[in-house]
Amino acid sequence: MIKEITLTSRTYILGVFLILAIAIFNFNSVNIDDVGSEYTETKIEIDQTESIQPYCDGATYSEVKNHKLQTIDYINIEIINLRAWNINLMSAYIDNGRIIDSKYKKNFDAIITIFFQNESICEFRSKLRINGDWIDHIKQIENGELISSLDVRLLDGHIDNITRFKLFLPESRFSNNEIFVSTILEELEFLVPRTQKVFINLNGNKTVFLFQEKIVKEMIENNFLRESSILEFNEKQIWENRLALKDNETVSKSPIFAKVNNTRWAASNTYNFTGSVKAIHKLNQTLFDSKNQYNELNFTSIQNNNNLLMFEVANIALSSEHALVNHNRKFYYNPIEDVLEPIYYDGMSYILKDGDDIENYVMKYIKSRSHKAQINKGAKLLIEKINSNPLDDKKILKILQKKGFDMDTVELSKYLKYFYNNLNLILRESSSDNSNGIASESLKLNFSELNNYTNLKIIDDKFYECSVSTEDCNDISGIETLEEITKQTKNILLGFADKPLNEVDSYKIDNVNLLGFNSPSINIDVESKKINILISNELQRILFIDGTLSNWKIEVENIEGLKNMKARVNENLLTGCTTFYNINFVDTFILSSNAFCEDNVNIMKSSGVIDKIILNNSSFDGLDLDFSKLEIKEIKIESSGNDCVDFSSGEYLIDKLNVEGCDDKGVSVGERSLVNINKYKGSNINLAIAVKDSSILYLEKFETEFTEQCISLYRKKLEFGPSKLQINNYSCSGILENYIQEGSVFENS
Repeated sequence: MIKEITLTSRTYILGVFLILAIAIFNFNSVNIDDVGSEYTETKIEIDQTESIQPYCDGATYSEVKNHKLQTIDYINIEIINLRAWNINLMSAYIDNGRIIDSKYKKNFDAIITIFFQNESICEFRSKLRINGDWIDHIKQIENGELISSLDVRLLDGHIDNITRFKLFLPESRFSNNEIFVSTILEELEFLVPRTQKVFINLNGNKTVFLFQEKIVKEMIENNFLRESSILEFNEKQIWENRLALKDNETVSKSPIFAKVNNTRWAASNTYNFTGSVKAIHKLNQTLFDSKNQYNELNFTSIQNNNNLLMFEVANIALSSEHALVNHNRKFYYNPIEDVLEPIYYDGMSYILKDGDDIENYVMKYIKSRSHKAQINKGAKLLIEKINSNPLDDKKILKILQKKGFDMDTVELSKYLKYFYNNLNLILRESSSDNSNGIASESLKLNFSELNNYTNLKIIDDKFYECSVSTEDCNDISGIETLEEITKQTKNILLGFADKPLNEVDSYKIDNVNLLGFNSPSINIDVESKKINILISNELQRILFIDGTLSNWKIEVENIEGLKNMKARVNENLLTGCTTFYNINFVDTFILSSNAFCEDNVNIMKSSGVIDKIILNNSSFDGLDLDFSKLEIKEIKIESSGNDCVDFSSGEYLIDKLNVEGCDDKGVSVGERSLVNINKYKGSNINLAIAVKDSSILYLEKFETEFTEQCISLYRKKLEFGPSKLQINNYSCSGILENYIQEGSVFENS
């Protein structure tokens, strides 16, 4: 029997709101016969306010699970107002001659249809525009028409969890070079946007483009990192000087300053903003400490800079030095580790050319650098990393072929040999010079009082001359060169004073770093392997980071009066009162009570086996598991103001789960998670199980009482699709009907 499921709020509003819910949300049917006879009685409206429309017109989970970037047959792009598009494209092509003016980068509506190799077809609405700075991003094809590189945003779908991407004319990125370099850097574990060849039918013109995901939130999360500041350098003045046909020396001295790309996220709250300022400060320091502020950065001022140095050397060895020109660089700020992580972009590599030419160029490049000591250190570190974990030739070859680069074993060996030879050459040529590339006189970074919250100007396109103690700022954005700025002042509003925002106490537990922010009480009994922690104010947080916790018992007490505090996150973007990050667990026990933070306990990027987790009286979420692969023998959670357990972006095996008093969800599974639970028992829960966003939950035994709604399967985020839930032993009677959005699958045996 088929029943129509409708949406409103949980207040059971009928009449007009019922009609509006059907009209606005257009939710689809569910097979009630699959979920048991207890759900066939009176139809009750349910709240699915998190839901968005089904993916790919309601395609089923089994149909879309193989919708991967590498299974695309071709993409059809139909620009709606083709005449206006062509006029705009022609104007961009003939204007100025070398540079594409930003006024031509207007958005146009388009329909994008993805044809997959399994004969699945998905159609999405989109916005697109001309992409690129130089005129090589526009070309005339054989029939006389113009085509260009494209910047694309999907409005109601995704391609392999990608909603924003670029389609490059292959020659604008040196074609196979870009695929080769991005693949090698991926295997070296750097942040790299997914890149491959795709066949495109653009308004009837069939050709090949390079598909590359944009460096945005979805790309960061796909690399198992929490959303945070994405940084680059503001190149506005560079391009204004180029458009004005200024000489090369003037262009190279154009002022550039760090800026946040995801400004909306940065400005959304105090914590995001403060973290963004920290990131801006770090990046600007590397710029102003450098002798060459056009194409060098000095990383000596940054702690834990090994990854930055290795990335530098890898790009030199891959002949992608274009990625190291400062205004081409991009970074992710990791707030938990307090480090900048480089992101590959715009390498313009020529590694696939003749090896002798590359060798000569590498030697010339190294000799011209002022920071040879840093390059030498990076070369040593990268060679050591590769020696300890060699690149897998067979694996790389398969990846390249899947990306559309038809390379054979002999060719791959040749180009990898170029890379390895270049690494050794870099090591040798940089060893005779101890120069660190530190500027003789660096700019002082100043920032006015953070608590004034008027400093969002820092993420605008304008730069300001300021006193550290005042907000009387003068616009200096029109000044053409950094040299002219430094003649006027040494104090520029580009960061803040070099002092930590948090006081941090550090302890060593075996090989794990235990950090206490703002002095929580921490007592460690090494003999009994027990840690007792007391959090007594809203600024205090606990972070376990890096290493192995074996057979430790950790008890955290948050003073109960803090439950109503609003400091759910801190400036390190720690959502948990207690956070475990990059931890290998061995039979660990965790107990925490009265937490006031976004999460009582947050476990991220971790693995291993946890014996037991007991959480009581959480103001918001109880347990949040992100980007991890964990086995947990028992979880017991009582009284959570929001969800009791959240599983995100990982693989999880749970033997026993007991939850009681969950004001929202008992179990929430999302963001491509795979979860197996043997026994789940719940009581006094709003929604017992939510499975969303391309996730799977296998549940052997499920039993709840006093539950408003038992099951909900739906799509919440644009970059994901339908989900699947399988329950073998089902015992749940909810007030509200189960909701299974079209495309998602519920199997109940």
